[in-house]
Amino acid sequence: MSKKAATAPTAAEADWTILVYMAGDNDLDDFGADDIREIKKAGSTDRVHILVQRDTAARGIPAYRYRVQKGTPMEKDVLMKLGETNTGDPKVLADFLDWGLKNYPAKRTMAVLWNHGSGWDDTDVYAEARRRGLNPAPARRSAATGRAILPPTFVRAASHARKRFRSSFFLSAFEMAPKKSGAPRRAIAFDDEAQDYLDSVEMKNVFAAITKKHGRKFDLIGMDACLMSMVEAVLQVQKSGEVFCGSQEVEPGQGWPYDKILPELVKKPAMTAAQLASLIVEKYSASYPSSMPVTQSALDLAKLPGVQKAADELGKLLAANMKIGGKRNFALSGQIQAAREDAQGYEHEDYVDLCDFADKLASYWPKAAAAAKNIRTAVTACVIANRAKHAQVRRSNGLSIYLPRGSINPLYTKLDFAKGGWFAFLKAYLIR
Repeated sequence: MSKKAATAPTAAEADWTILVYMAGDNDLDDFGADDIREIKKAGSTDRVHILVQRDTAARGIPAYRYRVQKGTPMEKDVLMKLGETNTGDPKVLADFLDWGLKNYPAKRTMAVLWNHGSGWDDTDVYAEARRRGLNPAPARRSAATGRAILPPTFVRAASHARKRFRSSFFLSAFEMAPKKSGAPRRAIAFDDEAQDYLDSVEMKNVFAAITKKHGRKFDLIGMDACLMSMVEAVLQVQKSGEVFCGSQEVEPGQGWPYDKILPELVKKPAMTAAQLASLIVEKYSASYPSSMPVTQSALDLAKLPGVQKAADELGKLLAANMKIGGKRNFALSGQIQAAREDAQGYEHEDYVDLCDFADKLASYWPKAAAAAKNIRTAVTACVIANRAKHAQVRRSNGLSIYLPRGSINPLYTKLDFAKGGWFAFLKAYLIR
């Protein structure tokens, strides 16, 4: 990575440093430009540093680092010209976070991963696209309009071009099929030019290394991306942050309303991480019409192990009862399946709301009632704020969990969560 501008001298300590990792070398690039304009409506102050590293889909346009300011042309906000970067390379993310924390110290810090999202699912869609003979070429820009042009293989219907959601556009590319097609998904921060992405283990390692180097956790870790508020994904960064903010469902392409969030922070820079996360939840929900099924939740990461424990206890109970006299307990399997179908689901067909599934299971299988109650108690303690707008997502309680209808994705075993009772249940239930 070339760095063709000198880093600004270390700034005085502020109240907040916001670090937005804008991985835009893909079909979300236009939304990145929109969000930059939104961020500029707040702008940095001596008490709030707003730092953005943005990679784009434009050929020949380098990635830049900005300290975004209000009322200035973007070229005035540039701190560093980086050249072409691979946002899927963990070193690139780590370098940005390290640089920001070192040069712009603050009492509180927030890291935002801005991109597509698919929860924990780390399937390599680039490799799968090549295997299927599709063209995983990067998006390019129109010389006339400046808008991103996707390879024809990957384009959704033109009428939906500005309504894209922040889930992988590959899910329509593979089979041009509806959302329940079972098309592979990917993790986060993918880069079409490099055909690379950050998987869940890489994400964990980057945050762990940066927090160790700087001797402190991030006060807030935010995911302006789809499907990331789930036990498995959040647990990967649990030890690196105090508060987490993300969505259980897909996010519309516009993502977070930075022009509604950041001006409030600039006005009240003494707000805590929990207050800022709650503000994000509130403003995000309010920014979309009631006709759109959107979710957003803020989580106390110190309470997440309690959720993990409660989910594992339910998993152990189910695993222990999957066989009777050495034979499969088909009655219980049917009750699990019925609860699975009734539970709150999401665009990714393998994800369900943890609380809602546990409650539905208890209604079919009363032996799970105590475990379901413990799950709801643990999730309630963990969730700082939660909004679920629209009847389609109204039973969202803030945290999802992996419960596939078919086989277990082998990549699941790499996760921190896949070491306890829930995984034992998935194996007993799905592997025959």
